[in-house]
Amino acid sequence: MQIETIFKDGVLIPLQPLKLKTKRVKIKIFVSDDEFEKAEAPKTKLRDRIDAILGEYAHPRPASNSNHDKAVWHSHIEEKYGK
Repeated sequence: MQIETIFKDGVLIPLQPLKLKTKRVKIKIFVSDDEFEKAEAPKTKLRDRIDAILGEYAHPRPASNSNHDKAVWHSHIEEKYGK
C-alpha cells in the first residue's frame, strides 16, 4: 500500500486517516535524496579542536600503532607494580 504524507516538524502526517489492525506497525518510507540537506563538513579537524582545549599542554604525538601502545602500557605497569 502506498500513502501520501506530509513531514512537518519531525512528524509524518498522513493526508487521509489510516485504520490499521494494530496500534504499532513497522513501515518503510522512501524519501528522495533531493529532499535532504547536504551535511556541512566540520570547520576544523578534531585534533585542532582538542589542541585548542589543551592550550599550552597540546603537543604532537608521534605516529603509533597498537603494538607500540601495548608495549608502552606494559612498561608503565611493570614500573608501577614491578615484574
